[in-house]
Amino acid sequence: MAMLIGAVWILLCMVNDLVFYGDFYHLGLYTYLAIAAVYTAAFIVCYLVPHAGMRKESWKEITRKARESLHSGDFAPQASAAGIAATAADMGQNARLTAEVCGVHVPRAKSYVTAVVLLPILLLTAVYIPHFIAARRTMEAEIAVASESVYALQAAFQEGCDHVYADDPREEYDSGGYRVSGYLYGYDSPLTSYIYALIDNGGLISEVNYAIDLDIQGDKEENILKAAEELAALNQMLNSAGLSARAEELLEEYALPEGFIAQFIAGSYYESITYVKNENTWIYYMTDSEEEYDEYSSSYIYVSIDS
Repeated sequence: MAMLIGAVWILLCMVNDLVFYGDFYHLGLYTYLAIAAVYTAAFIVCYLVPHAGMRKESWKEITRKARESLHSGDFAPQASAAGIAATAADMGQNARLTAEVCGVHVPRAKSYVTAVVLLPILLLTAVYIPHFIAARRTMEAEIAVASESVYALQAAFQEGCDHVYADDPREEYDSGGYRVSGYLYGYDSPLTSYIYALIDNGGLISEVNYAIDLDIQGDKEENILKAAEELAALNQMLNSAGLSARAEELLEEYALPEGFIAQFIAGSYYESITYVKNENTWIYYMTDSEEEYDEYSSSYIYVSIDS
């Protein structure tokens, strides 16, 4: 049990993480370590004490009398089978046989073993139950807060987008947050420009991403102008939801940096660009090489703003 209780603890940790999404429970860890320490100590004591006792003169005297009883046939009737099978060596090393020859009742260990096995499992489980209850309440509160923000952002995107997708916290809890996406154009449009924002369980916007499709047959300056207009339109919808964000830059109207625009104008439509504005903001121009470009290829500007 000193070792197997570790498996029980791991199982409870998995339930905590996968079912209740609770924080790491330190009291559970300390309880597991205490149980393992107590049972290890008990094992050592229960092993050493009898073996040490069998080296004492008092035990040798008991086994001497047991041998005499065995040889003379003067032993308890209920222990006759054990007495007949016992040898002098058995008397010295096997306490159970010695007890039976001497007529001493030896209790069955099964009931004690059951208690020894069940007690630490019940104790460790009982320690985790209040934590599970608290984690469940926290999760339900987070779902309520996140749902309000997700629904508000979903409604804001629906005002200006052709179609909107949103994760529903009430359908499935996600500790990583919930994605809300708004697409400017319909399914039959050759271009796809969209925004998606991530809502954390505190109801805050934690990440914003923009993708603006470009027409590689068009003029680059016109594409940049189109991208700027669509970024502004998507950002306006984002702010109309009235939500708070982890960082102010997530809500600010985004303008493409001059450095990125210069690289885009100077390069080919078939050359990808990665532009790092700061540690939280990355701008990409995504495309395929001219040799690999086909009807399934697309070229777009992708802006990622993290907190």
